[in-house]
Amino acid sequence: PSGDGYECLPHKVFQALAILTLAVQPRGVLKLDDDHRLLDGQVLLRLMHSAATASDAVQYGQVNRMQLPSSHHRAWHFGKCRDAAVGKRVLEMPAPQQWAAGSAGYILNRPALWRVLWGSLYYQRWLNEILYEDIALAELATKTGIRVVSTHMEQAITAVGDY
Repeated sequence: PSGDGYECLPHKVFQALAILTLAVQPRGVLKLDDDHRLLDGQVLLRLMHSAATASDAVQYGQVNRMQLPSSHHRAWHFGKCRDAAVGKRVLEMPAPQQWAAGSAGYILNRPALWRVLWGSLYYQRWLNEILYEDIALAELATKTGIRVVSTHMEQAITAVGDY
């Protein structure tokens, strides 16, 4: 159970991945935003296969890198949250210097999904505060040993201009 506001996205995504992991134990999961569509199925299949056959926990995605810690746009959620107070608050937490962009889509393999399940159980309060699901996942990756692999997701997935 999770709220449906923008501010609930980290908790909602972690819970959805946890449920998928428990229900079907997939070899991998592709998460992407609702304004992205398939561009090249063969490229996506190759990326999914590569992630699924990795021997360690991996996340494939378009990696954002910042020169300074927490120098990302810390107000992305402004005006998007149901809770007006949260919608005006700047993220006041440390953030990683690199993360796989949630907007571009990312792939998690089975070992990584089990770590997300663990995080969804043990970090619920934090997930309700962090505001960014991709940054939350990067933090979990750092803390639990998920290897982040920079891939060209734009070769497989494309953004839709209008939706």
